[in-house]
Amino acid sequence: ESCASICRTVVQNIDEETQNATSAATVKLLLSTWDEYSQSEDKYILVETIPRLSLSLGAILGSVKSVDSFSGELESISEILLRLANERQHIGPWAATACAQTVAAILNKCDNELLSSLSDKILYSGLDRQGNKTQGLLAVIEDSQRDIALRENSLYSLVWIFKALAMRSKADGLGDKFVALLHHECTSIRLIAASSFGTVIRSCEEVLNKSSFAKESFLFKQRFFKENFVKLATSLDLPQGCCGGSNGCSSKKSSSGCGSSSSTHEG
Repeated sequence: ESCASICRTVVQNIDEETQNATSAATVKLLLSTWDEYSQSEDKYILVETIPRLSLSLGAILGSVKSVDSFSGELESISEILLRLANERQHIGPWAATACAQTVAAILNKCDNELLSSLSDKILYSGLDRQGNKTQGLLAVIEDSQRDIALRENSLYSLVWIFKALAMRSKADGLGDKFVALLHHECTSIRLIAASSFGTVIRSCEEVLNKSSFAKESFLFKQRFFKENFVKLATSLDLPQGCCGGSNGCSSKKSSSGCGSSSSTHEG
């Protein structure tokens, strides 16, 4: 983590040409490491090499001003990183979160056309790299036949995609998906969904902030709150004055649905 912090600081303070060269080299390293693992299935690469790489990778790719220098590899990068994020049990929660954050940071910096296309694949139609197609995150989460751990991991990733899109005011419909998940039969899914709204609103030190050149719509937090608070209050049957009112929150249900402090890092 300390190495990632150093990488982040350096990348944020170098010129854009050097950023582009650094990010291109980093992408090349990711692709070659993943191909090596795919061919050998060497567990050492998965358990030792990739967790270290993912933290530095996130620090670099999440801190560049532009994704133009590796725009041709965006789908491949996203596909690999989301696969890795689903390996939370093997690579650990910090590395898995770093992978999801990196995809979110990349998506946030895309131009409108590319953002629309890539987010549709990530959420719905799925990503394809060299014939290895993955399901969209929402399809995995909503598939009751899927292993619950995989659905949880996909939801962790979706939380960061939600934040990236909300910052651009492009998260249409996702708020409804998360509100619906608050009533999921699985407690872990409900808790992750509940934490998502706080993750969107709170500032993040690693990615999706002004220092890392994230794109942010004017007053996006106020817009996000306005769009989602009534849905949350209605869904949880909370008083309309709860959460943020001067009198505080008196509802007995507030402990499970209001002001959740769940950490997306530690899950």
